Amino acid sequence: MQNSLLIKELATKLKISTKTIRFYEVEGLIPKAKRNNNNYRFYDNEDYKRLSFIKKARALGMSLEEIKQIFAFREKGTMPCCQVISMLGKHQIETKKKIEELVEFENRLAKTINLFKNNMEIGKNGEVCGLIENLFY
Repeated sequence: MQNSLLIKELATKLKISTKTIRFYEVEGLIPKAKRNNNNYRFYDNEDYKRLSFIKKARALGMSLEEIKQIFAFREKGTMPCCQVISMLGKHQIETKKKIEELVEFENRLAKTINLFKNNMEIGKNGEVCGLIENLFY
């Protein structure tokens, strides 16, 4: 990577928006941008690496607060890998729970569709759709 990039160049390189970069700056995830003579923001290799890290952490479902915690550990000289594993473990548990809830919801939808298909005459009796209006959930 070249020594300095304008915000648009950095955004293109990382495949994120300039708005996202500015947002991360406001949130304190990256340092305040340096400015050139024209007052344009420019970024160096450290900014690129930090934004790349943030992008990868977000792809793993990490929140901005969690990423801030990871950076805080690292800035204290501590390798945050154990904390990362713990955070990701919690995300895994939450994801499994969401999947279970979605499977349950899909089963409920399948039963409801079958119920509706077998009781189409009910659909005719309602203000909008009697099938939904007469549903007993």
